[in-house]
Amino acid sequence: MEDEIFYLKRQINDLEDIVEDTRIRFESLSYKKKKIIEAYFFEGQTMEEIGNILYFQLFKQTRNQKTIKKIIESAQNEMLKI
Repeated sequence: MEDEIFYLKRQINDLEDIVEDTRIRFESLSYKKKKIIEAYFFEGQTMEEIGNILYFQLFKQTRNQKTIKKIIESAQNEMLKI
């Protein structure tokens, strides 16, 4: 039982480290990229919704799905490089 508790505590610590690392990487993104990543991954919005609604709310312009996809991929690559 103690071995299992030790193992689970170690897993929790490892996951906390991963979450903190991800938070730091996310915070390094530009405002635009953060908002788009939040909308896509956390709020479940489609690329079309982001391009037509969110992007317009933020910047008074729209973007097509291809452009939103490029922004998402760019943000992911930035996070991986840090």
